[in-house]
Amino acid sequence: GNVINSSPTVDENGIIYFGSEDGKVYALKQDGTLKWSYTTSGGVATAPLVATLSRLYVGSKNGKLYCLNSETGDTVWTYTAGDQIISSATVDRAGRVYVGSINGKLYCLDSEIGALVWQYSIGAARIYSSPALSSDDSTVYVGGDDGKVYAVNANTGQLRWSYTAVGQIYGAAAVDSAG
Repeated sequence: GNVINSSPTVDENGIIYFGSEDGKVYALKQDGTLKWSYTTSGGVATAPLVATLSRLYVGSKNGKLYCLNSETGDTVWTYTAGDQIISSATVDRAGRVYVGSINGKLYCLDSEIGALVWQYSIGAARIYSSPALSSDDSTVYVGGDDGKVYAVNANTGQLRWSYTAVGQIYGAAAVDSAG
């Protein structure tokens, strides 16, 4: 229905998930036929995240993070952030979901009900970068368009440190097993 800015995600059953600027999230079977689609009220530029318990997390430019049933496309819960969500979500082993918004806030949500656990503000900068977790899930890393990488305590939402890079950060960090 419109431009696709979202990278596709494929689950263990070969189902392909992606978003479109038409405001929909699509699930396609391996043969390319539609399994289901879900309509948001804003464009979807984030790559959907497939997690355990048949959960699919995807952000929208309408400022909402959606938790969908990956089998049916039904809504499990939604969380309303302060502005557009361009970054993809990540989930830790404890079941917390992390996502950034262009309002400059990093959100930590309970994956069961979508309740806010904590939020961290990077100030006036925007977050386009997808959060990355340390190998032990103790630190979440995210970049801002202010040119900084932020390391935030994943349990408390407190800043551990920040690093100033040369320019704006739009991509996700990659963390190896050594941290």
